[in-house]
Amino acid sequence: MASPQSVSTISLRGIVASVLVGLGVLHLLVAVGRAHDWALEGAILAVAGLTHLLAAVGFVVSTRPRLYAGILVWLAVAAASLVYTRTVGYPFGPFSGYAPTLSSYEFTILGLSLVAGALVGCVLLVDVDVI
Repeated sequence: MASPQSVSTISLRGIVASVLVGLGVLHLLVAVGRAHDWALEGAILAVAGLTHLLAAVGFVVSTRPRLYAGILVWLAVAAASLVYTRTVGYPFGPFSGYAPTLSSYEFTILGLSLVAGALVGCVLLVDVDVI
């Protein structure tokens, strides 16, 4: 029988993977609609969604701290890109300089990204060998 510590740690990894899957699915769902307005934005969102899904799989099957750190950096870059485009505007393309308002979708993405980043940071702080 597993010790309570290993059960809680495995649960933490499962929670992180679940949040990453949620982020990936949300990105993939919106990618198609955004591609109708601007194909490159739709493609970027689709790649972001797939990257989140791959990160979830990597988080479950690996205990490498460098992978976890890479996932943390990815989450930060993705969230910063969203904040940048919604405050400063798109840096290029047909909507260059236009900054759309933050919708409930973007708030959900930012919230899940912050939660995932905090949890990945917590996992990095514990001994990875016992996870």
